[in-house]
Amino acid sequence: MAVLATWAPEDAVLGAVAPRALAAAAGTCLVVDLDPLKPAPADRPSLADLVSDGPRAADLAPRRRGVAILAGGGVTWEDAADLVAVFGRTWPAVVVACPFGPTRPAMSGVVPVLLDTRHRRSPLLAGAAVLQTVGRSLRRTAPEVVRLPPVARSSIDRLLDGRMEGPSRWMRAWKTVWRLRWP
Repeated sequence: MAVLATWAPEDAVLGAVAPRALAAAAGTCLVVDLDPLKPAPADRPSLADLVSDGPRAADLAPRRRGVAILAGGGVTWEDAADLVAVFGRTWPAVVVACPFGPTRPAMSGVVPVLLDTRHRRSPLLAGAAVLQTVGRSLRRTAPEVVRLPPVARSSIDRLLDGRMEGPSRWMRAWKTVWRLRWP
């Protein structure tokens, strides 16, 4: 049972799509969304509710196959870390969706998700990362870097609408992220 965190410091759309794609690649997965700007849904508990009130037995394991998304409700990583560790022991996979921004999250298992452009020179690309190909990229990458092929707009739309992406080269590339070690 693995817990990985996605962090996309350069692009908010990539930051929204990456955790859902990584979760879909795992099969059955819980996405914990730590974005403090997203409102928590009124019809179900948020991560903040579970941190303050404690999780119910139904929250600790998947009820069916697929991806479940738990809104953060404004809770910080520091407050939620223990509960996310519990989810990591009880769910087949957990993805923490880190807020968009330039500051690398202070947690282990962070997967930097960056745009891969042909003329890119970035200090963010120092070590393991996922690169989303934009246009044509001819650069070679290190073995610990996963390069995603170009993604269709329809795939992005499906993921953002809560529908999961079917088999594709892009989704197969996301599956390799689960097999790597992330600092």
